[in-house]
Amino acid sequence: MTHEEIRLRIQALVDNELPSEDIPAVLEQIENSYEFRQEYKELLVLKKRLSGEPIPEPPDAWFDRMTRSVARKTGSFVARIVFLGSYVLLIAYAIVSLLRDSATPGLVRLAVAGIVVGIIALFVVALSDRMKESKHDKYKGVIR
Repeated sequence: MTHEEIRLRIQALVDNELPSEDIPAVLEQIENSYEFRQEYKELLVLKKRLSGEPIPEPPDAWFDRMTRSVARKTGSFVARIVFLGSYVLLIAYAIVSLLRDSATPGLVRLAVAGIVVGIIALFVVALSDRMKESKHDKYKGVIR
């Protein structure tokens, strides 16, 4: 092993990341070399000092900027459109398959058609209400 490889393995030993089969060889190197022994001690002291330190986190403003970024909003919008589009296509395929199947009783076809028309009507009414409401929304510019 080279000098640098031994140093890296000592670091892995301190971090408990060294495979168990490599530990005896690294411990032997530590015992035989003053330099490696010293580095091992320094790393243990450093690990002990850092164990009580809190992990720094980005400020809240960073998260706010991230949620308002154009790329994030665009990606979110595109993902929603793709998800909802595929969902609508799947439902449409299921309904068309059900209505075209000659083995399906007429009453079931009529009920499914009524459900589909009802859902479309509810969607149109909810969408128009939301559009009217958004014109007078006093909380439009408020960011949570």
